[in-house]
Formats: sequence, structure tokens, C-alpha cells
Amino acid sequence: MSKISHISLSPSPPPPPSFPPLPPGISWFGCEGHGYTFTGLNFTTMDTILNFFVQHKFNTVRIPVSVAFALAPLDTKPNQRFVGKSLKGKTIWEILGEAIDQAALRGLMVMLDMHTLGPQEPSDLWYDEQYQEADILQAWTNIMAAYSAKWNVFALGECREGRVGERRARMRGGNKRV
Repeated sequence: MSKISHISLSPSPPPPPSFPPLPPGISWFGCEGHGYTFTGLNFTTMDTILNFFVQHKFNTVRIPVSVAFALAPLDTKPNQRFVGKSLKGKTIWEILGEAIDQAALRGLMVMLDMHTLGPQEPSDLWYDEQYQEADILQAWTNIMAAYSAKWNVFALGECREGRVGERRARMRGGNKRV
């Protein structure tokens, strides 16, 4: 009497596709706000915050900015009550650049995200009466000119806060520019 050890009625399914693991990321807010600089820098140092990210195994930092930030002149200083002693006198552009550079020293990748139009002002669309298409393009040009050559800036995001409004506009059949 012979035994059947294995019966296969159909071919085995193919193995699932292998995707690279998603990078464990964290968002560091503040540059999109009224102070134009990172949250927490008035209480602790940039080193402490970035070291915390590394110690907790994050490898990607998402930095939201506003269109208003990106259109600000290069000599714009943040609200001084939002920065510690080591950053006093630096511009918003210098502080963001230093954060990107310090992140690079720790092997952290950076995504810059055009999060809102004005400081903490979500909009239904990616533009409004104050910030038109030309302003948005200039904002991206400014960000790219300042930071795109940095090896650890690997991604850019666009006005994430406008998504719901864009869908509503399309559903209503309005706003052909979306």
C-alpha cells in the first residue's frame, strides 16, 4: 500500500511582492506657524531633539513649512521667543538649513512639506486670493534653491491641507485649475 504524502490541487500562489520597508518618520512642526521656526527650540536644543529622533529609531523627518515662510525674505528672523540662545540672531532660512545639516550628520533624511499657505492657515485649495499660482511656484523655487542640493533632502510635499477642499471643488464641478 503506497501513501500519498502531498496532494496539490492548484499551483501555489506567487509570493507577495517585496516592498522596501517604509521609513519610520516623524514630523517636526513649527516652520509653518507664526514663529517660522521649529516647535520646542525655546525649551531645548536642536541637538537634543534630533538625538531624540535617532534614539527612538526614526530615520526620516518631515518638516512642514508654509508658503508664507517660503516667500519670506532671506533676512527674516523668527519670533525670538521661539528660539534658544544658540539660534538668536539667525534667520528662519539659516535655522532650517542648520536643522537639515544637523539631521544629515545623524543620517536622518528630510522631507520638506508645503503644509499651509499662511502661518497655520489651512485652505480648501492649494491657492487663495493672497497666494496665487505664481506665488506657489516662487515658494517652491525658493525652497529648492536653498535646500535641494543637500543630500538628505529626499522628498517634497505639497499643500496637504488643501486635499479635502480640492475634492469638494471637483465634485461640485467648479475650479478648473485644480
